[in-house]
Amino acid sequence: MTPERYVTAQRAVCVYDFLALLPFALPFVNVQQLATMGQVNTLLGGDFWPVFDPIQLMMVQLLGVIGTGWTVWRWRNVSRELGVFEGGLRFFAASTLLWAFVQTGQPLLLVFAGIDVVSGAVLMTGLRLRKTTAATV
Repeated sequence: MTPERYVTAQRAVCVYDFLALLPFALPFVNVQQLATMGQVNTLLGGDFWPVFDPIQLMMVQLLGVIGTGWTVWRWRNVSRELGVFEGGLRFFAASTLLWAFVQTGQPLLLVFAGIDVVSGAVLMTGLRLRKTTAATV
């Protein structure tokens, strides 16, 4: 992969993360996002997810705020090192999602784990690059 394509891949992952995490950062929207995810999970053969209590929703919102902020920071600070670090985090997140799937059998978790494995593998290709920054584009 060329350095330019690697920067594009990093930014594509950022776009996915921004779109996936922003709804969790917004009050009232996060409730609807969780309900939609529960409906998709039932379409995939799983259970409908229960409604969270206010403290759980606050934790979801904090995760959304931190995740969205991390995404914006990554977009603005593209580098090979950050991409490889993010790729490693993706594999860790995928293993967490797979463990949760083993415990619950909820198929939507497999979808998210698959996305993390693929995006993590793409980001780990940065190990083969010398150095990549947004300035190389």
